[in-house]
Amino acid sequence: MHDLIRYKRTGKPDQFARKMGLSVRALYKEIKELKNLGAPIAYCNYRESYEYINPVALGSPKIS
Repeated sequence: MHDLIRYKRTGKPDQFARKMGLSVRALYKEIKELKNLGAPIAYCNYRESYEYINPVALGSPKIS
């Protein structure tokens, strides 16, 4: 999930959910949880992909 978002290759929500093996509803729950943890995720209509608004490194104590 992180790499798809980082490289802006998620596609539309239904495509992203399929890539992750999730339902669209489950995908939205996962994205909401990540946002609640501070991940700066947004959907770009131009690119038709989720992306990080700011750089994110996994394993860092704080996502922001």
